[in-house]
Amino acid sequence: MNLLHASPLLLAFSATLPAQTFDLRSAHTVVRTGDGAVLAIGRDYKATFAADGATFAPALGPRAAVRGELTLRVARIGRDNRVAWQADTAPTAAAALRDHVVTFARGVCTETYECRVDGVEQSFVFDRRPDGTGDLVVRCDVTTALEPTVRGDGTLFFHDGAIGGVTVGAITGVDAIGRTCPGSLQRHDGAIELRLPAAFVDSAAYPLTLDPLLATGFLIGSATDNEDQVDAAYGASPNTTLVVWRRSYSQWNQDVYGQQVANDGSLSGPLLVISSGAHAERSPSVTYVRGRNRHVVCWLQASSMVGPWTVEARTVNGATLGSTVTVSGNTAPNGRWITSAGDSSALGTSTLVVWATALGTSPFGEQTTILRTNTIDISAFGTVSVGTPADLTSSLAFPTDDVFALPKSRTPGGVTALAAHVPGQTGQHRVHALDHLGNYLAASVHVSTTDPAKEPALAIDGNGTDFVVACRRFDGETVVRQITWNGTAFTSGTNVTVLGTPQSSACAVGFLGERFLVAWSEGTANPFDNDLRGVAIKPNCEVCSQSFTLASVARPNARGPAIAPVVAGGGSTNTALLAWDETNTSSPFTGSVVGRFFAAMVGAPPVFLSPGCGNGGTASATGPFSPGNDQFAFALSGGDPTAPFALISLSLGGSSVLCGCELTNFLVLEATLAQAGSSTYAFKPWCDPSYLGTDIEFQWLLWPAAQSPCPIVENLAASNRMLVTLQP
Repeated sequence: MNLLHASPLLLAFSATLPAQTFDLRSAHTVVRTGDGAVLAIGRDYKATFAADGATFAPALGPRAAVRGELTLRVARIGRDNRVAWQADTAPTAAAALRDHVVTFARGVCTETYECRVDGVEQSFVFDRRPDGTGDLVVRCDVTTALEPTVRGDGTLFFHDGAIGGVTVGAITGVDAIGRTCPGSLQRHDGAIELRLPAAFVDSAAYPLTLDPLLATGFLIGSATDNEDQVDAAYGASPNTTLVVWRRSYSQWNQDVYGQQVANDGSLSGPLLVISSGAHAERSPSVTYVRGRNRHVVCWLQASSMVGPWTVEARTVNGATLGSTVTVSGNTAPNGRWITSAGDSSALGTSTLVVWATALGTSPFGEQTTILRTNTIDISAFGTVSVGTPADLTSSLAFPTDDVFALPKSRTPGGVTALAAHVPGQTGQHRVHALDHLGNYLAASVHVSTTDPAKEPALAIDGNGTDFVVACRRFDGETVVRQITWNGTAFTSGTNVTVLGTPQSSACAVGFLGERFLVAWSEGTANPFDNDLRGVAIKPNCEVCSQSFTLASVARPNARGPAIAPVVAGGGSTNTALLAWDETNTSSPFTGSVVGRFFAAMVGAPPVFLSPGCGNGGTASATGPFSPGNDQFAFALSGGDPTAPFALISLSLGGSSVLCGCELTNFLVLEATLAQAGSSTYAFKPWCDPSYLGTDIEFQWLLWPAAQSPCPIVENLAASNRMLVTLQP
């Protein structure tokens, strides 16, 4: 049994949504590779099965200086006095795959690997008793850079001396009627021998299974951070959100994975292997191109951790991956980051991508970069083409470093806002105007001053006209500011809204339609523990919800938020997927990618208080009664069609008045014209979180109506009496 335990990817609904959660810890996959081998990826491992052996790679994180792979190659099988099968003389056996089980025919037995989400269970199944006498022995050659240590319980721990590695042990024999017998593990000249005692082999009922155990192990004081760099994008046509992230196996080996998540919380298809191999990868960015019904994933890739880096991309159509294309080859020798913007228009066909090429070090000790842009065009058949990268920095007229951001999507009729950090003794955050293809429009605006001693944080999103930029300014606080494009230039909002404390760091912004969602990571008294904070704001940065702290999903330390607005992929407004990575606050600092669905305006349905009288119709509410909801209204339908006037009666509660039926003891009474017994009254709830929990009682009065249920006021009919409560 080979178990490699990976960090789970969890996503659950926010507290502002119904309490329905989902969990991606079961995301895993087993696929054929181009050379006929089999690749299995689970929670914290990957394994490759080929004719020359099985290779297990535990995810030890980007600080692991030693490659953590361990390859087992079965060399000989038999008993002490007779070899029944030997690799050097046996025919080559290809890997057979059925469901998630990989098998190799070894003559005297079948070598089996069951690939599960929590690991790979290895076994050797003998249909008959091997000839000869003595112990049953399976000898495996071991190839690894990890150092072996024999533990007191007889198991082996192959480790890097700093973080961890792979444990081997717990040899068990199980016969056909369920009897078990412990085996032993021995080392011999770079090989290991899995042994079962002769007495059990001779008396066992066949088939007999030999079950070794391999598992991921960590050392005390280790630091892993093996799951990080999260991004996500919703797509209307597949109606799923694609979450992508990086998993680090060592300094030299990182992969990019993805998982489609349906709106009901179920996993749509298997875990997606966006990119996997013996190379370094970083900064995955995902967008959605609505006109082609495709997600596009971009990332940086290098043959070593020091570069040079290439910009790679591929499309994702549900569970189908397109071919990988190189957007730019070896143009980012010290590249660290990449960002992209999809297209939410119905005819959108391309993704805009921006990345940084290192230029050198500024006089203030910060790295300056050349920003480059390119468009990734998708044909009607899903094939991808790329043009020649454009040098953007020479147009911007400002030196930049590798902190920059684009909106999640763009439209041909709007401007694309590029937020970039300008290094210097007193750094700046600036927003630059680009057209749909990424060309600079010679317009930028300064939005914040930054402290060069603090790591910059920057995010932006918008609809092509109105944008909100979030950043970490000079005093270390996270702030937001509105940026508006008037057709020729940006205008910067006068109000800077402070959201986070001086201990805040990474931030994210998502345009949800009528709201923006802003999230940021905020430090605590524990230097290894950050909380994830969030708030919903209006386009003018007016706070319209209580700021909230998201509860940890898997591990306490929350970092690196990413927001996937549904509207950016052509879906409905006011909802988004908020994803981030979490780590432990003590050793080992293993990581998890987690998230929750968020809704900017949920509210609660109106509560029925009492029936109406005199054919007064039915009172209802349009939209959620949430702070600052411009679309909210009180509505009347089905009333007396002969009554020309409808009066909306509003109250903060209290005793009702009995007159034919219960009438609202109004504080506000407004008259409107009735149209065949129907009417509406627009009412904008207060955009102030301090009003949360406020009750509004409402009822419609029709006059003059055909009936006179109230003797005090002749021909006055009343609708049912309802109650709404201001909720997020």
